[in-house]
Amino acid sequence: MQALYELIKGYLSKERCWTAQGTIIAQGGSGVTPDRKVVLQQNLEPGYYTLQFWTQDPPGVLASFRAKAEILWTVKGGPIRRVIDVYNGASISGAALGINCEVTDASPVGVGPQVPYDVTINLVKGTRPTFGGSQPPVLTPRDVIGGNTPPYLILSQSSIDVTVPENSGINSVMIMATQEYPGAVNTIPITNGDLEVFFMNSASATFFGSVNYDGFQKFVPVPAGTKVLRITNNSFGATAQAFRVTPIFGVEG
Repeated sequence: MQALYELIKGYLSKERCWTAQGTIIAQGGSGVTPDRKVVLQQNLEPGYYTLQFWTQDPPGVLASFRAKAEILWTVKGGPIRRVIDVYNGASISGAALGINCEVTDASPVGVGPQVPYDVTINLVKGTRPTFGGSQPPVLTPRDVIGGNTPPYLILSQSSIDVTVPENSGINSVMIMATQEYPGAVNTIPITNGDLEVFFMNSASATFFGSVNYDGFQKFVPVPAGTKVLRITNNSFGATAQAFRVTPIFGVEG
């Protein structure tokens, strides 16, 4: 009986949550490597764990700050890498014997350069919900394409190529799309054939498949081996129009 008591006591006394807090600096898309980061490192017992994130924009600053987390779940020294956007309520789960999570700034061009903001990382035992409409952790591309950052401009009868981030755990994508001149300025509705995304293994190779506009605005699987998303504006003639698109990658976890 005493042995059972000691076993239960030892189980209940084990630490089951960890926290790291700190301040990072908005670089405002300056191209300067972020000089501050918030780091959580921890050796763990084997099991499933969930990272949760919280950010606090500075008071009085009207700007859309954005951070990203690089996560290494380790099992017997072998790292599994994930990269996700950090915002209030973001979370991701993984199986691990250890964790290394680094949060750095990834704010868009012109957003609050050199303004500090706070970040908290929480690590808890267990997995994140996968029911009730739960969305996956996400990663928004930050590439400059044709002089634009997301949402990317695509003119009639043209395409853009978006690189799929490598070694980040990408398994799905949702394409958000809107007309460049919506509302009263443009009364032509977007139709299924106007926009299409091709899943390709390079910018010049064959593709694995495609999804039309009806498949946008929701997460769809990214075929294994996909390196490039080619998003094409097929509108032409009397119904030709320009679109703004933002690919949002879903991350395993």
